[in-house]
Amino acid sequence: MICRKKFDAANELISAHLPRKAREAYREYSESLATHVLENESLEKCEGRIYDDFEKEFREKLISAKNLAKTYGNKTFELVKPHIQRYTDLVRDLADNIAHNEQSKCDEIGIPWKPSDYLLRIYKAADYVEQRIKTGHFNNSGAPPKVIADFVVYNE
Repeated sequence: MICRKKFDAANELISAHLPRKAREAYREYSESLATHVLENESLEKCEGRIYDDFEKEFREKLISAKNLAKTYGNKTFELVKPHIQRYTDLVRDLADNIAHNEQSKCDEIGIPWKPSDYLLRIYKAADYVEQRIKTGHFNNSGAPPKVIADFVVYNE
């Protein structure tokens, strides 16, 4: 899925522009500047940058990457949303079939039927997915595509 790959790429950008990465970049810059000064005994042709420059640059790139990730998370949500009801319907049909089979077996042997924990978990899974979509949990959240649609198999 294209949105997932783009989301993952944006996530890599986020990781590359965290505050500690700005400190690392500044440290590397300082070391290279010191090496240059020692070798050339001069500050000529040296770019003068302070830590705040690195921090600002990395913060801007971090914000941009987060917005990009959010955009692709939202696009994924919009792409998968029509399939959510189909998914929950399939899960409920499965649960209904299991319930029917359980109830039939109980009737055969003459014991009262009570839904199994397994069956209740299946119903709960369908309710959970549907409720998260209805409440807009993923809408504009920028959640990762694999979280929004964890029931989708991604062929990468």
